[in-house]
Amino acid sequence: MKIATPSTSPSGDRVLQPSRSPDTLRDVTTNGASPSPREEMSRGREPAAPEVQQKRKRGRPKGSGLRNGLTAEEIMSLVCLYLCKGLSLADIAKVLKREHQVPMTRQEPYEIIQQAARRGRLCYSPPLESDLQLKISARHSGWLRGMEVVNTSTAYHVALQGARTLLNLVRERVAANKSPDVPVRIGWAGGHTMRKVAKEFSELLRRPVDGLPRKIVFHGAVAAFDTAHPFNDTNGFFTYFAKDSAMRVEPEFMCLPAPVVVEKEVLSAIQKCKGIREAREAAKDLDILVTSGSCWNDPHSMYRYYMVDSDEIRKRLEAAGIVGDIMLLPVGADGPLEADAAQLRAVTLFEDLSALEKFVDGGMAVLLVLGPCGNCGTLKTELLKAVLDMRQHLISHLVVDSRAASEYLSGKSA
Repeated sequence: MKIATPSTSPSGDRVLQPSRSPDTLRDVTTNGASPSPREEMSRGREPAAPEVQQKRKRGRPKGSGLRNGLTAEEIMSLVCLYLCKGLSLADIAKVLKREHQVPMTRQEPYEIIQQAARRGRLCYSPPLESDLQLKISARHSGWLRGMEVVNTSTAYHVALQGARTLLNLVRERVAANKSPDVPVRIGWAGGHTMRKVAKEFSELLRRPVDGLPRKIVFHGAVAAFDTAHPFNDTNGFFTYFAKDSAMRVEPEFMCLPAPVVVEKEVLSAIQKCKGIREAREAAKDLDILVTSGSCWNDPHSMYRYYMVDSDEIRKRLEAAGIVGDIMLLPVGADGPLEADAAQLRAVTLFEDLSALEKFVDGGMAVLLVLGPCGNCGTLKTELLKAVLDMRQHLISHLVVDSRAASEYLSGKSA
């Protein structure tokens, strides 16, 4: 008669699996490992010969077992491959058994895919929206050097493309320098999107890529950003670039140790401090600046968070026509606003956003990565419209989501 016996899936979860008879009970241990000599003796069997035991262990990661000579990671790669080919979970289990002689239950592929997702092995890469991209590029071909419209409604996928675009800008800079020995200097703004860009960019720097410089210097473009979430500060997510055996460049850092916002009377004194003065001086040599932005109507805007405590400041900014901010510096529909209008000033590498136009004209790349709000999904169409249509050209490259790009072209406002 058939009985139910415990079996262990590659994820380590135990499931009941029918067996034909007590004589055909399968040997299973944690993660599918082969039984140890002690376990075999406890089951009334003679332990396997030493050379057999050695063969079982060969090529096996610690804590995982072989199934028909395949490790858990190798089986995971097969399951994910067939998933990407469009096979159903039931079909994946059949193919593993038929083609690779790895029997598994219908549930096991699902568990393996869950494991792969938790370990960051799976990533959806949305396509670029070429139609929207061409239409916006045609409007601004005179000054916008490059742009990508990502067919997505999430900030994550915009950040993913932002990291890829940044990598291309770094390689272009190395080619322009005609030597990998010249360091590439990148200025980073803070925030939710910038942290995601930094994480993805750090992973790209750990893969085999041609055309990289030997050293990248990471500059903090703003001081602290979010007092409740320090991991959104440049000083927090710069740790993604810490040197390890996989990192293919030598990282160097120039942080901006200062409060996030101060009264304008205090700003000049802070700018004279040694660390701040050195950071601002080094900003003149930046090759690339990567930043995001937020809309004033977004309740999760950090700039709004710091400014709305005072009704006087809020009314003054709204009277000036604020639509959003870039690097915690205010932007109006027709261009950058006077930062002094708020009485409170963010501590940044730049006196105001108008300075970016001079940097762009001088050959520096300014990459704006503009996706929906990572908390509520608010589109940043108003800020996108202001940046693209203003007389001053504050950026050279743009990565934006398809919904905001579509609204921009249709004349709508988020």
